[in-house]
This record gives sequence, C-alpha cells and structure tokens, in this order.
Amino acid sequence: MRSLETRASREAKEQGKRRMISIVLLAIMVLSTAGYAFVTFEGHSGPAQAVAGSQLTAGGRTFTLANSKEDVSGINAPVSLELQDYLGKNVYIDSNFPAGSREISSTLGTFAGKLQDACYLGCNEDLPEKNCSSLLIVLNSSAPNSISQNENCVFINGNMREVDAFLYKVLQ
Repeated sequence: MRSLETRASREAKEQGKRRMISIVLLAIMVLSTAGYAFVTFEGHSGPAQAVAGSQLTAGGRTFTLANSKEDVSGINAPVSLELQDYLGKNVYIDSNFPAGSREISSTLGTFAGKLQDACYLGCNEDLPEKNCSSLLIVLNSSAPNSISQNENCVFINGNMREVDAFLYKVLQ
C-alpha cells in the first residue's frame, strides 16, 4: 500500500529537486567557463600579463595579436591607410605567409566588406590579379624585413612582428 503524502510534503520534495538541479547547472556553467579560460591561454607561454599586452581594441572589438605593441615598437610602419580606409571595402591579400594572412583576416577582415586572396602582378594560380588601385596587402615571409606602401598596396616583408606592427598602425 502506498503511503499518503500531504500536498506540502510533495511541494517540499519538488522544491528540493529543483534546487539540486539549479545547483548542478550552476556548477556546470562555472566550471565550463573556467575550463574555457584555461584552454584559451593554453597555447601561450609566459605570464598572463604578456598575453594581455598583445591585446588590441579597435572598433569596439578586442583582438589578440602574436606580439605586443612594445615588441614591435621599433619596427617602422610608414603606412598612411587607416581603419576607415578598409571599412566595408574589398581587401585583397597576396601571401606566401599563411600565419600572417590568418592574423590579418582575424583582425582587419572583421572590418572589411570582403577579404579575398589575390595575386599582385602576375599569377600562377586561379586568383584575380590586382594592382595598387585596389586595397591590396602583399605578405612575403622573406628578408629583408620591411613594411612599405605604394598607393593602396601595403607590402609586408618579414614575419609576424612586421604583420603585427602593420595591424597596430592601421587599427590604432
């Protein structure tokens, strides 16, 4: 025979179950957020301050770059183009430097109307050929390390330090 329960005891049991479920869900949310924070910083070496130093805020968005502004402060980036020159426009990239292309795509690409691979003067691939009348960024991972501009073309020769120096200059 089943024992009789009062309405108050049934409601108390249900309220206890709801509290337990709420506590479990809250714990899952807190632990997943903490876990995500650890995974995000897992690939970085050095203290968290070094990671914070490589963050850049532009257009209300925060980006994490490979190098801090201090790390690239000695690199000359004589570029007159600014963020508003890229806003909503088609921007083309000719690159033999995939890491640099990804860094530009994840930052400047969020402001551009469209970011597309292209070739600068002569192409062996099935890509559009562009000249300096278009907004074009030419990345070359060879030495000597330098950044220059000719009309709407920006030429970045070097490594991630030069790419980040360009981004700090344009997104400042």
